[in-house]
Formats: sequence, structure tokens, C-alpha cells
Amino acid sequence: MESTEKLKKLSTLRRKEAINKYKAEYEERMVAMGQESDKQGIKWVKEDIKEKENREKKLEDESLSNLAVLKKDKRKYLAFLVMLIYKFLRTEDIPSKYVIEVGGTPKGIIVKIRGTELYKAFTPTGLEKFDLFACKATAVEVGNTIAHLEGFRHKNEGGAVLLPDELDLKKYGNIRRSNTK
Repeated sequence: MESTEKLKKLSTLRRKEAINKYKAEYEERMVAMGQESDKQGIKWVKEDIKEKENREKKLEDESLSNLAVLKKDKRKYLAFLVMLIYKFLRTEDIPSKYVIEVGGTPKGIIVKIRGTELYKAFTPTGLEKFDLFACKATAVEVGNTIAHLEGFRHKNEGGAVLLPDELDLKKYGNIRRSNTK
């Protein structure tokens, strides 16, 4: 959709037309993406993936440039890494009953799951790309740990730990921790 600044500059009639155009496009996208036919939804799925990749790339570029500027002040650098971890944790679909605590120490960053003895820590290197990757990896690891706590993992015959897909959930129901030991 056009930016809100552009919409504010339009007359009321033109603004309504732009909003209606966006609504129609959004509805078409949702209907097409929900189709079982690949041909009908492929255009919107490709566009959706491209938009997501562009947003991720933009976030990464902004984060790297901010880290480069903040590298001179260790406290501000650590504070920004903490903020990045919180930002990446938002994408992990963590249930609200879990509280994640992220804090900086003189030696690095610690991420704890409140109410458990589980934590993850790392020492920033000062190299922006490595530290950004460590923030992403830490958030994913916390998300995986919570999935494990929630029982959304099970082992196959070979011993590999798997996340259940739709068929597994129908077949086994909600897998609890007793199956993951």
C-alpha cells in the first residue's frame, strides 16, 4: 500500500480509491494463497516471499550500519544487541506464559527463560555480521527450546528430534515431553 504520507496528500475521493484498490489486491492475494492449486497462488506467494526477503534485508542492513556506528561505545553496542535479540524473539511465536529476559553483562549477553534454569549466553566479537548472526541464532535457539518445553518435538525411529507437521498432529495429537526423552 502507498505510504500514509502519500495518502494524506490525496483528496478524500482519491484516498478512498487507493484504499479500495489495496483492499481488493489484498483480498485477491489471500484467496489465491489459500488455494490448493499452485498455479493460482504462485504469483502471490512469490511476491509475498520477495517482500519478506526485502524486509529482512533492510533490517539486516540497518542493523549492521547501526552496529558499526555503536561499536565505539561498548555499552551502547551491547544495548543494541539486546534490542536486536528482542526483535528476533518476536518472530519466534513464543507463548505469552513464557517471559524471556535478555541482559548485557561486562562479559556479554545472557538470555534466560524466566521460571526455568535455562539460559543462553554469548560474548560479542565486535564484528557486526558475527554479532548479528549470534543474535538471530540465539533467538531461534530460545524458540526451539520453548517448542521443546511445550512438547512440540518427538523422536523418530532413528533418534532424530523432529517438529511435528500437520499429519503428525492428527496422528499423535499434541506430543508431550515424555516422548522426547
